[in-house]
Amino acid sequence: MKPTLKIVRIFTAPPELVFAVLTEPAHLRTWFAPEDMDVISYEGQAQQGENWRSVMANKQGQQYTSYGTYQELDPPRQIVMTHGWEGDIGAQGETVITITLTALEGSDSSPKTEMIFEQTGFANESLRDSHDEGWSSALGRIEGVLARLS
Repeated sequence: MKPTLKIVRIFTAPPELVFAVLTEPAHLRTWFAPEDMDVISYEGQAQQGENWRSVMANKQGQQYTSYGTYQELDPPRQIVMTHGWEGDIGAQGETVITITLTALEGSDSSPKTEMIFEQTGFANESLRDSHDEGWSSALGRIEGVLARLS
């Protein structure tokens, strides 16, 4: 069985807002790269069968392009999309990302959403682990985006 990456996050926002931040290009351009990188561009609409493409750059100016296809969307509960890399780092092939959002009951009045991010189909554990580092950093940026929108 191929290695799988799973990341769980709790956001202080309703699922509808988290879904929007995960799917709307204007929001994706603000967080869809690790913290030490910038999103240069994000193209594509979150619609079943539609392609997406993102370019990010590190501080030295090296650019990395990822791409994929939205396979399933169930607003505001789930996103399923493929993910691949252009160039040499793309040799591993495409993986599949499934993001599931669940509203949580909290002890206070603030809406909360649990996000389960799961990426499957890695060729080996080393590739999974490098994606874990990158996605954990990128997903960490979402809280700031949500705070600006609230």
